[in-house]
Amino acid sequence: MKPRIVLLEYDQRFNVFGQDFVPYDFQTPLRLPSELTGKFDRIICDPPFLSEDCQTKTALTVRFLARDWNRDSLKLISCTGERMESAMLKLYGKVGMQTTTFEPEHSKGLSNEFRCYANFECEDWNWRS
Repeated sequence: MKPRIVLLEYDQRFNVFGQDFVPYDFQTPLRLPSELTGKFDRIICDPPFLSEDCQTKTALTVRFLARDWNRDSLKLISCTGERMESAMLKLYGKVGMQTTTFEPEHSKGLSNEFRCYANFECEDWNWRS
């Protein structure tokens, strides 16, 4: 069975993906189609702002989407600013979120230090000590 990939995005240009695109605004974190509730066991998120409010609302969306809220069932990755580390560890502590050794880069550079947070290790990263 082919996995379903869904993009939640504010920018309407992504509607070229048809049914795989879901309009999303973190300001209304639970305004999503009900058929997405508890359907995902792999989630990657990239919150748009480095604020506690944005991180918290994004976490509400992740919880809405997640099939189960435990480390064994959910694989979760989030890329956001280094300064959001304490919020990330608090919001996703129950599923084992930790800071990884993977450091996101951008071809034009990033104005803030970014980190990749995940609740699992893999061949591409480990957890930072």
